[in-house]
Amino acid sequence: MEIKISVIVPVYNTEKYLEKCIRSIIEQDFKDIEIICINDGSTDNSFQILQELANIDKRIVIVNKKNEGVAETRNLGMILAKGKYIQFIDSDDYLEKGYFTKAYEIIERNNLDILIFDYYTKENNEIKKEKDIELEENKYITGEAYLKILIDSSKTKTTFLWNKLIKREMIIKNNISIPKNLNIGEDVYLLYLFSYYSSKIGKYNKSFYYYVKNTSSLTNKEMELYLFCISILFQKIKDFFADKNVKSINKKKLDEQEFRHLLKILYLENHFENENYTKTVLRFLELVKNIEFNALKNENIMFKIIILILRKNPTLLYFKLINRVLIFCRKLKRRLKIKR
Repeated sequence: MEIKISVIVPVYNTEKYLEKCIRSIIEQDFKDIEIICINDGSTDNSFQILQELANIDKRIVIVNKKNEGVAETRNLGMILAKGKYIQFIDSDDYLEKGYFTKAYEIIERNNLDILIFDYYTKENNEIKKEKDIELEENKYITGEAYLKILIDSSKTKTTFLWNKLIKREMIIKNNISIPKNLNIGEDVYLLYLFSYYSSKIGKYNKSFYYYVKNTSSLTNKEMELYLFCISILFQKIKDFFADKNVKSINKKKLDEQEFRHLLKILYLENHFENENYTKTVLRFLELVKNIEFNALKNENIMFKIIILILRKNPTLLYFKLINRVLIFCRKLKRRLKIKR
């Protein structure tokens, strides 16, 4: 069998969703696929579920390895892939029938490097249709034009990997991989690189992919790590474009995106004994000094005043004071809400 599409499914402790995800792939009417399931050291029953499904469908390839994070897992999947095209799927999501047939037909007919689809989000059993970029069918853009959309956009709805079919030749030719330990935002990093190396990108304005949102909130410690990794992500993106001597990249827009992510640090319990936390705060203060006020246009007046104070006094002392006030106000608000 000629493998036309390699489906890469990183798996880590998703036993609750995994069977539905894999069955939505094997039950597609398009059969010329391989399904590379990489178990990244799961401690639940995910590996056993994969083994049971592999007995049903021989197109499933299971790789069982120690836990190294999603970056190394995606890299391994790209190395193992044999198909002409690559499709990433998260192991807690699932596909509507007919996806691969339509995706393969369009990407082949138009000789695209990337094909984009709209998608659904599913949260608490509520399903909502989401749009990726605005692009008419049968109209195409260059990778450079797509990069501009990604960088200029204040939205994150365009930066997912799983609603895009990617030409594998582009990945091999340019030796594309994710830096080690970039386990948060690694999909964003890959998408920027894929866009840079792409010549022709198209879109089909239908949704096939169901993105299942996890409603559990991050702990303070997890959020600290998330924000630290986000800061690393944007630095890696800037380093890549600097290394390629790309002059057209709007660094201010990238800084604005990073700034909007790091705003959450204002509301975290501070842990300055943690080196990574301190680095993130210092990076945030550096962004505050240089951010254009236009980037705050959607924020309320109180928040704008806070940022203005930090702009004039971008020190750890002022950050700590504002941080304590915001946390106190948030706790007070919660108490008042409970009393009601």
